[in-house]
Amino acid sequence: MTVKKGKPHAAVVTSVSSSNSKSKSDPLSSATTTPGAMQSQGVIYQNGKKWTYYTGAGFADGTTNHGGYDANGYIIVAAPSNVPFGTHVQTPLGEGVVHDRGTAIVGNHYDLVMP
Repeated sequence: MTVKKGKPHAAVVTSVSSSNSKSKSDPLSSATTTPGAMQSQGVIYQNGKKWTYYTGAGFADGTTNHGGYDANGYIIVAAPSNVPFGTHVQTPLGEGVVHDRGTAIVGNHYDLVMP
C-alpha cells in the first residue's frame, strides 16, 4: 500500500497492491453508511470531513457517471481544488475517486454523487 499525505486533515490512499492477482479490491467494502441513509441525512460528518450528496452527469475531468460510480467502480467525489483529480479518498459510502470540483467545495467539504 502506498499512502500519500495531504493536508493535516487527511491521508489518502493512492494505490493498493495485492499478492493475489485473482482477487479484486471492493471499493464499497469499507462503507460506514448506505446510499439511502446518506440521502436521508443529506450531510454526514466523518473523520473531520463534511460529506454531502449531489447528482450530476458531467464532471470536470470528463468522467462518465455510471450510477454514481466511475468506470472502475469507485464513487465519484467532488473535492476542494487542492486535492488532485484521481486521488482516492475514503468516503462514508466506501472508496471514492476525485473527479469533480464545486464552488461550495472548500476546506474539509466533499460531495458524493449518489449511486
